[in-house]
Amino acid sequence: KRQVLYMGAKMKRLENRLKLVEPIVKAVESSKDVIYSYRMVPYKKYDYLSESVDRILGEGTYKEHIENPDYIYSIVHPDDLPLFLQKAEGNVNFDEALKYRILHKDGHYVWLEEFATPIYDEVGQLAAMHGIYRDISNDMVFRDELKNKLRKDSLTDLNNRLFFDELFERYNVMEDEAVALIICDIDKLKNINDSHGHEAGDRYIKDAAKLLKTFEAEDLYAARIGGDEFALFLVGQRVERLEHLLEDIQEKIALYQGEFQIEMSIGYAKVNQSIGNLGEIFKEADCSMYAQKNQRTGRDNLYVR
Repeated sequence: KRQVLYMGAKMKRLENRLKLVEPIVKAVESSKDVIYSYRMVPYKKYDYLSESVDRILGEGTYKEHIENPDYIYSIVHPDDLPLFLQKAEGNVNFDEALKYRILHKDGHYVWLEEFATPIYDEVGQLAAMHGIYRDISNDMVFRDELKNKLRKDSLTDLNNRLFFDELFERYNVMEDEAVALIICDIDKLKNINDSHGHEAGDRYIKDAAKLLKTFEAEDLYAARIGGDEFALFLVGQRVERLEHLLEDIQEKIALYQGEFQIEMSIGYAKVNQSIGNLGEIFKEADCSMYAQKNQRTGRDNLYVR
């Protein structure tokens, strides 16, 4: 009888504990985030994976993860896979959030942020991983939109000086490519401002920017880098068509019909290897542009190479 009473009391305590845990289990199962426990030794297996993964990555994702614990590696974006592999080896800072793009069932990538906790065995081997993923796609879209806005000129909607400086740094320090710079300075802006007002001057700047924007393409970037100064930045094979591009720009200026006829002084320079050389070709292109401007206005004595 005492044994029965003891077992009854023990079951009651267990039921009470389960009641305490039940809200947590329900919260986990209803969470929009993905919670997981991933075993790595002696074999790979999900000890737990919340089914909310189907809501984030598409119907059937949960089943594929459970049946194939390595499935996740096949759907990580190629650019993010090195970071994901470093995490699997324990070679990341687990105090910081990790961000990856994971392929959705419908073919688009979803940005996920992960907080992971590594579990090590008695000999220090990484044995398991517990963590939580959450969908941050909307946050990343907002971040990219904000980033783009910060790199756009508010008047012309061209790339701005910040964008140009970052591009300049990229190819002057990190990536060695053939690069050409075209520096364009619109003429008679002061006369238009003085004669017709600054609003007319702004329209003139916008017309010039619109004309240059038509030449943008892959590896060919247009930017407003000063009040009346613009730059075209050519990379790789685009450099081979530099002369044709200059001819096309001059032709488009000549054919342009607008409130004011666009006049533009243009200088250019190019280099086959960009790293460490962009400062020099920027100076060369800028000097070339001012030489043309001074020649057009009869002030050649102002140009010093």
